[in-house]
Amino acid sequence: MNCPKCGAPLLPGAKFCTHCGTPITPNAAPGSPVPAQPDQPQQPDFSQAPETPQEPSSPTQPIPDYFYDPNAPAPGQPIQQDPNAASDSMNGSQPPYQDGFTGQYPQPAPKKKGLTWLWIALGAVVAVALIIVLFVFVLGGSKTVDLDKYITVTYDGVDTVGTATAAFDYDKFIKDNQGKIKFTKEAKKQARQFGYTDQDAADLLYQAYIDGYYYLDPSVHLTNGDKVTLTWQYSDADITDITDTVNVKLKYADKEFTVKDLPEAETFDPFDGLTVNWEGVDTAGSVSIDASNVPSEASDCEYTADKTSGLSNGDTVTITLTTWDGEDPTSMILEYYGKIPSTLTKEYTVEGLGEAKTFNPFDYVTITFSGDDGDGYVDSELDEDGLEALGIDYYDYDFETEYGSDDNGELKNGDTITVKFVSLDSEDTATWFAANRGLIPDPLSKEFTVSGLTTYLTKAADIQEADLTKLTDQGSSVISAANASDFSDSEKTNSITYAGNYLLSPKEGMDPWPHNILYLIYKVNVTNGKGTYDYYTYIEYDDVKLDDSKALVVDISNYSQCYHTIYLPQDEYSYYYDGYASLDDMYKELCSTQVDEYAIEDNSSK
Repeated sequence: MNCPKCGAPLLPGAKFCTHCGTPITPNAAPGSPVPAQPDQPQQPDFSQAPETPQEPSSPTQPIPDYFYDPNAPAPGQPIQQDPNAASDSMNGSQPPYQDGFTGQYPQPAPKKKGLTWLWIALGAVVAVALIIVLFVFVLGGSKTVDLDKYITVTYDGVDTVGTATAAFDYDKFIKDNQGKIKFTKEAKKQARQFGYTDQDAADLLYQAYIDGYYYLDPSVHLTNGDKVTLTWQYSDADITDITDTVNVKLKYADKEFTVKDLPEAETFDPFDGLTVNWEGVDTAGSVSIDASNVPSEASDCEYTADKTSGLSNGDTVTITLTTWDGEDPTSMILEYYGKIPSTLTKEYTVEGLGEAKTFNPFDYVTITFSGDDGDGYVDSELDEDGLEALGIDYYDYDFETEYGSDDNGELKNGDTITVKFVSLDSEDTATWFAANRGLIPDPLSKEFTVSGLTTYLTKAADIQEADLTKLTDQGSSVISAANASDFSDSEKTNSITYAGNYLLSPKEGMDPWPHNILYLIYKVNVTNGKGTYDYYTYIEYDDVKLDDSKALVVDISNYSQCYHTIYLPQDEYSYYYDGYASLDDMYKELCSTQVDEYAIEDNSSK
């Protein structure tokens, strides 16, 4: 507003014009708009909400986020004022101060002679005093709050595992400071938007900048005489926010406390009621632990032994009390039961293990090999009855085979395999059998050399004489029996003579079927109604093999006979026989037609 006499702008709430000294009454009519005074805080009027948001006359200080209210109106929207808000105004009847004056300041009237100067001087003094009072009211000294007098540190638990706790006396803090700690002018504007008044300032200060801003270190596993430090955590930004919001100075200091008056904990023996059993036999004993009757304080713990197997009478085993994850259980027991274990370890001496009987598991298994060299297999046959007679169940054990460079199905003569006797219940086979069956298996593994795998015959010379005689005699008998069955009364077999052989073996890179062919050649002399004649026939064996001792591996009853027919004499009315007129004819048909896949070895006696 302006002075009603000289038109000069007036300070908010002024009782005198600083230009002409004219007294100003509260009911004076408002004058022209007054320029904003950037150096003086503006006094808001909360008697009614403004129709439109007013731009602040000076930059607003940042206000902490704890004023945020999700139900508050969006910035720039009219705010419903508390009907009683006018009571917070310095002058509820004064209209809101208006910014934006753009005209010229009115020129003061010429000074009057006489007492005019006195009124002017008094007005200036009063104005300055009002400015000082207003400055002190708005920007004056901060309230100091000593946080240390509200903090107490207490100790719980027992000596060596005590706990320190710091507590802030909220009730006393509120009682001492509610209504005394107030929002700054700028903070009050924002606080009012969210429904807060100065009565809430102390509580908001506690919630935002006291609770959680201190900690104790250390705070657990404490012993009487330990030092505990209370530390406050305030940054420069925190202090600035507090000053801008409530203009409060916090007094605080890190402080050291000495732990005292922690009582000694009651102890108990965690091994009272623990049962330790020794099982198995001497040198292969094992331990089992029964904790079903230990004190309840240790019922949630684990008992572990430093040695569990391979025990002998007189050995010492140390059993330790731990948590389930292997940690020291003292703190856990103290927390839940208020006691501590008198000891965490106890030694026990192994005793009462009997003598073990030794057996050879390989006396109860037979290892055999089958198949061809390079395609061999290993097989095993178990004497289950014999093992059962020892007291070993079928589900107690297994025989496992480890191969060298070749897998089962690819074994060659001379390969070495290892067969192991293993327990199906434990990786430590000897210990398990000793502890559970009173038997010690020895040895646990054995090596075997692959043998007896057959090889295909590639050279007729590899056929041993006894085996060849057996084959040729069989061939002669087959031919003789066939002739006797087929000949007429005018025909007779005079002789059957072995005349050599043809051996057909696969060429390199070829895989024909059959793999090899052995033709046994015979020269047969017969007499019929027209004369005496010779012809050649054969007996065929396929896939002929030798074992690793070069013995012939062939089923002599599994053969094929010649299917080619010849007429003797060779005229219109002759006798026919299964064979060829000459060895050359036989060779052409049996061998020459198969040279694409087979290598031919001709051992005939031409």
